[in-house]
Formats: sequence, structure tokens, C-alpha cells
Amino acid sequence: MTRSRKTKIALATVAATALVALPACGSQPAVCQKEDNLSGAVSKLGSAITSANPSQIQSAGQEVQADANALVTSAQNTYPGQTAEVKSSVQNLTQDINNFANSSDKTTAALALVGSLSQVKSAFEGLKQKYQGSCG
Repeated sequence: MTRSRKTKIALATVAATALVALPACGSQPAVCQKEDNLSGAVSKLGSAITSANPSQIQSAGQEVQADANALVTSAQNTYPGQTAEVKSSVQNLTQDINNFANSSDKTTAALALVGSLSQVKSAFEGLKQKYQGSCG
């Protein structure tokens, strides 16, 4: 098996086991739609990671960043602690996306990227628990 094929298999395995889709939310408050958008962007990034294509990863990562920022903006006055965690985790994710693009060891860089994506999900879940009843 070639190194490239092993790398793709490893990336697919890691992304599949580490990425759990964010649950969808109803459409009452604006934060709920922003949650849906972020959920879709995170799923798209997970798929891009399995492709091991730096430009797809960067594009999907930018979408996660934009959707996370929109969610943070809509909820930061009410949930400042949780939105700060989301913002910080997205900054780490952005850094790991850049590291992936420039890394010669794509497998190790992808593991860090998947870890950062999991942190985004965890921070998002912490925020979601605060407004959970609002989204039905």
C-alpha cells in the first residue's frame, strides 16, 4: 500500500471516529439558524479532512469560522463565557488548518486538525446547553 493511500485511509478513519455531526436546532430564535449553519459547516469540514485536500480543508474551515463567528455574535451578550470558548476553539482550528496546508507530515497535521474540530464541537455543545430550550 502506498504512503499516500495509507495517509488517506488514516485521515478518513480519524475524521470518521472523531467527528460527530452537531445536532440540528429548530428555527425560532436567530441563534437556532446560526446553529444549523455551523452544524452544516462542521460536517463539510469533516468531509474535507477525509479528502486530505488542503484547498478543500481551507475553504470548509473558512465556512466554519464565518458561521461560528455569526453564532458567537448572536449569543455573546447572553452567554459570554461559552461564546469565548467557541471563539477560542475556532481560532485554534484556523491555526491547525494553516499548519495542515504547510505541513510535510499530513497525517500528524490531520490528527491535530481533527482534535481542533472536536474542540469546536465541544465548545459549541457547551454553548448550546445554555440556550437549548429556545430552539425546540
